[in-house]
Amino acid sequence: MESILIVLYFIDDNWVLKQKIIDFAYERCERESSDVLKGLLVDLNVDKNICSTVTGICENNLDLYFINLWIGERAVLPFNGHLLPIDWLVNKLKRNVQNGPNWMAGLLSEIKKLFNYVRETLSNENNFRVAVNKAKSMGKRVTSQGLPKKLIFDELEVLESALGFKEAFCELEQIDPDFKLINLTDELWYKANVAYECANALKDAADNFWRSKYTTANVYFPKVCDIYMKLLQWEGSDNYYVCEIASSIREKYFDKYWSKCILVLVIAVILDPRFKTDIVVGWYMELYGRDANTRLKKIMIEVTNVYNEYAKVPRMLDTLGRPPPSSNSELDLYLNEAKIPAVEEFDILAWWRTNSPKFPALARMARDFLAIPISTPCFTSNTCHLGSELSNISNCDGLDVDLKKALVCTKSWL
Repeated sequence: MESILIVLYFIDDNWVLKQKIIDFAYERCERESSDVLKGLLVDLNVDKNICSTVTGICENNLDLYFINLWIGERAVLPFNGHLLPIDWLVNKLKRNVQNGPNWMAGLLSEIKKLFNYVRETLSNENNFRVAVNKAKSMGKRVTSQGLPKKLIFDELEVLESALGFKEAFCELEQIDPDFKLINLTDELWYKANVAYECANALKDAADNFWRSKYTTANVYFPKVCDIYMKLLQWEGSDNYYVCEIASSIREKYFDKYWSKCILVLVIAVILDPRFKTDIVVGWYMELYGRDANTRLKKIMIEVTNVYNEYAKVPRMLDTLGRPPPSSNSELDLYLNEAKIPAVEEFDILAWWRTNSPKFPALARMARDFLAIPISTPCFTSNTCHLGSELSNISNCDGLDVDLKKALVCTKSWL
């Protein structure tokens, strides 16, 4: 049974990132979920301090639209609206065989016909075994083992298995004339190889997010840019099929994620004192070429506008009750200071805890933006443990729904 989990992400006064479950429910109508969420945020007195909402729910969802509108109208500081979690993009990339150009779906269908034919009769299975052994005896490459699986749900695995049996399938044509009628043409085998290479590369890039041990938002900008660059490079390929795959994935999914999340990603990485704006400039130059300066100017205006909203809040005063004696903004002062060494084991929250008296407005930004869950809970270090506990509670038949909800919510607060 599907469930709804609502989690608050925030950085507390000690600069520790917190994740607290405030609601857990099974099937619930959208309108009821909306009313429950509004009530919870008001009761917790955080309804005016929400920086963004992150969910994989379709943006065309009217209820989600009105929730974000309601939060935006109440927000004291800039509300970034509905963001897509990185795992939404990751899932699209990992399923790019299914989500790619139309011909990829047709190719998969043709490949599955090969598998079905081999398993159709015992005679066909025996002929296939003979074909595998013959191909191997001739020194041909057969990397897949045994018989093709009856059911393969992973499209990448379908391609990999088919390509591993390609030489065996070709030998099967000589043994079984009927198979020749359904075996892939040279052009389709070429397409299968291109599709597999692209799909595998995108899967590796997507897996890079799963392997990340970081929980704050500052680390994701270069990872997302790396995928963007890969797609752009493929679009410039002389290979028509590679170009079409890249264009399809970018236009259907990546552009949507980029347009929704780029401002948050840029602000978060700028607030990392190891990188500041240098990393943004570098990636924009690579991604946009001649248009880089125009794009940079636009995104930095947006960043500055967000900062200005935070700077409107009364600034921290010195011991004599005076504001810092400078005509430059905190953002200017921060960006003009030298970056700190780019060490991997860096505690960005500890740095901001130490430097918050020096940059109080930026520190407020950091507490909001670094806490944004760029990825949903299933990506965080706590999730495996929490997920196991949630599963145990959910599957306990002796508990009613209200008690399960109480246990799940209480567990994350203790």
